Amino acid sequence: MKYKKVIILVVVIVFLGLLGAYNKGMFTRSEPINVDVGEGLTIDDYDKKDETLKRLGFASVKEFNEFSDGSETKDEQIETLQSVFEMLDTVERESDMVDVVLSIGLYLNLFGETDKAIEQYEYLLIKRPTHSTVMNNLAWIYIDREEYEKAEGYFKTNIENNPAFSNWYINLADLYRSYMPEKKSEIPELIQQGIDEKEENFVLTVYLAEFYEKEKEYEKALEWYNKALAIDPDSKYTQQAIDFIETKMSQ
Repeated sequence: MKYKKVIILVVVIVFLGLLGAYNKGMFTRSEPINVDVGEGLTIDDYDKKDETLKRLGFASVKEFNEFSDGSETKDEQIETLQSVFEMLDTVERESDMVDVVLSIGLYLNLFGETDKAIEQYEYLLIKRPTHSTVMNNLAWIYIDREEYEKAEGYFKTNIENNPAFSNWYINLADLYRSYMPEKKSEIPELIQQGIDEKEENFVLTVYLAEFYEKEKEYEKALEWYNKALAIDPDSKYTQQAIDFIETKMSQ
């Protein structure tokens, strides 16, 4: 029973991590993700509790109590992280081990231990070299640290590994728009690359239309909104955007 409860906690952790990613713009829309399944690996290929603690510079899970700020929420998070570490010695499937290792990275980052979170994520990439969620999380850590070129590298790698997944293009484009304006001119070609990978890509077609609209290039914006409407004729958002731009251009 206790094991089942811990499994549920891990699922919640991963969900919260992905939810946080969504709120940051990491997963703005839903599509299947192709990730490395770690073929040939077993749980014996991963660090267990004591090995992981030592690698990350902790003596025991009790040290996590130092993260407490006295709040009930933080104490519950600490208790969960302690439970997750204990799971390293008990999980029986490689896929579950990956979730546990990923969860440790998520929580270390949550507690502000970004160097240790990076180390944990990089360790997981040794086992799962094309794990897209890990690379995405690393990219956002580096954005928070204003190390934008490192973030760019992880986003580009995700595109290389999953060229049909729209959000990786969006993440890189958002990075250019918000943090690397010297590369903003590369966005149309980048988004077009994603569109070429997947026929009738409504998500990226709308993104490019919105980009041109914000750049006040209304003729191009109108062109791409019309392309999006052709893909999804029932899209009220796209029709409203077209009406708005046509009104603006007629003024």
